Amino acid sequence: GTSPTARTLHARSSRTAATLRNGFFMSNFLGAAKTVKGANSIFTPLKDTRFASIDPDDIGHTGAAVLRSAPYGDADGKWDEELKIVNVSGPETTSYDEVASILSELLGREIRVVGVSLQQAEGGMRASGMDDHEIEFVIALVPFMLDGSANIEAPFPDVEQWTGRRSTIRVFLERNIAAFQ
Repeated sequence: GTSPTARTLHARSSRTAATLRNGFFMSNFLGAAKTVKGANSIFTPLKDTRFASIDPDDIGHTGAAVLRSAPYGDADGKWDEELKIVNVSGPETTSYDEVASILSELLGREIRVVGVSLQQAEGGMRASGMDDHEIEFVIALVPFMLDGSANIEAPFPDVEQWTGRRSTIRVFLERNIAAFQ
């Protein structure tokens, strides 16, 4: 379905619109770089959660492709619906354990995943210097990720259909491995 926010924005506009709907960003894993470096560990309240995480670069390429398409770049200027929903996700469902396994291979040392409570995660974010607004945002999202209502697990084909590209978590981690070294 369409989010209440997207429906409201579209209802207030007389224009055809597109919404890029994402779940979990691959770049979120970069938040664990400091503990991977210092403790060979990823600490998370989402230890058992699975993600079809998206590379932010793929979101940009998809957005550009959408803007080049109808109604913006097409001769007849029409889409099949007034509010185009584009689900942007990675091509595979992965877990923190799988991310740790890839990092272990790339770094040549064992990286482990440690499940922590939401309160411990909040303390860790504060200790790392994360901004209070970012912490509140993350803490508010975690329950939806844990109960499945955030819809972050299912991979959608939209990115590949719009752009022909699909970055895997392995490719993303290889490209960003310096952050973890």
